[in-house]
Amino acid sequence: MQLNNVTYHVRGGALDGVVDTLNSTCSCREFDIDRLPCVHAIAAAQKGNFNLYTLTSPYYTKEYYTLAYGDTIYPVSSQSQWNVPDRVAASVVNPREVKERKAEMLEISFSGKKT
Repeated sequence: MQLNNVTYHVRGGALDGVVDTLNSTCSCREFDIDRLPCVHAIAAAQKGNFNLYTLTSPYYTKEYYTLAYGDTIYPVSSQSQWNVPDRVAASVVNPREVKERKAEMLEISFSGKKT
């Protein structure tokens, strides 16, 4: 059911959905997370008679795929063949100091002991 120019209420599936076609969102949250139209968004596109692909994130297009994987990725040789500058090889990198944290209130059981 169309609520206004951009919003649809769709019944069906495991739960109903309210789809906002302008912001590409749905109350089921699947559309929001995956950035791919959920069943509610697909139904809204059919009802509203508009192209479903306008709701899909551009990250799923051929153009974005080509941009992401267009350059050559060269394999790294074995560590024994690396040419590491002396100043880098001489550097010592210590792990960060770990401080003991205090227990949060929710972590303390009713007996007063840490869980």
